[in-house]
Parts: sequence; structure tokens; C-alpha cells
Amino acid sequence: MALTTVTLDGLDMNDHVTYWLMPGFNPGEDVYTYDEQRSYAGTVTVTNVTNAHVVELMVPIDVRCTTVALLETAIAAINTKIAGCHIGALKNFVFGGTTYQILDSNQLRPVRDVRYSLGCALLPVVLRRMPI
Repeated sequence: MALTTVTLDGLDMNDHVTYWLMPGFNPGEDVYTYDEQRSYAGTVTVTNVTNAHVVELMVPIDVRCTTVALLETAIAAINTKIAGCHIGALKNFVFGGTTYQILDSNQLRPVRDVRYSLGCALLPVVLRRMPI
């Protein structure tokens, strides 16, 4: 079975070695805004339709490593890609065959629980993307 392509600026986030895509991917929904105006015929017309709002995209990733040090390195690799995203340098996030332009995101802060001490962390990666 072929793996779903999931990359953030070239970082493979579903390689089934370190990063595993978990169920629950949500690309978010583009929000449209518009103005309604009454026309001369008495009906309502829609004008100024836009979808220029930032959308949150959620990708649940399970990071699995043999040591805590390797886990921290794997999480730092994602955080480095996230840190490179800003309005002047949008980064590509590819899921399957769809490419999204990532504006920014918060740095990942995994919960340091029993799984973490074993070299695993489930990360809900939330990226803010531009509308399609």
C-alpha cells in the first residue's frame, strides 16, 4: 500500500520511519465573505466575494524514535521548517496531491509523558495556511 505524501518544505512527515501520519487530517475550510445589496429588481445580489482569510490546517503526526535525544532532534526538524514560514517566505505543505501555502504556526511543544520518555510523541501540528 502506498503511503500518503505529506511534506512540509521538503521534510517527509509520513516516512513510517520517524514520522507517522495519524487519522484526523483536517485541511480547514476556506471562509468566504461577501456583501449583499438589493438590486433594482428587488432581489438581493452578492458582490465583493473574497476568501482572503487565513485557514488553520491540522495534521496529527506521531513521532517515533529509539531515544529521547533522537525524538527531540526530529521535533526540532519540524520546528525549524515552521520557523522558516512567514508572510515573506510562504512554505509548501503537500498532502496527497494538494499543495497548501503555509503562512506560519506555533512551535511544537510535546507533552513530556511516559511515551516521551520512551522516544515517542503524538503531535497535533496546526499550520496556518493561505486560502486556495
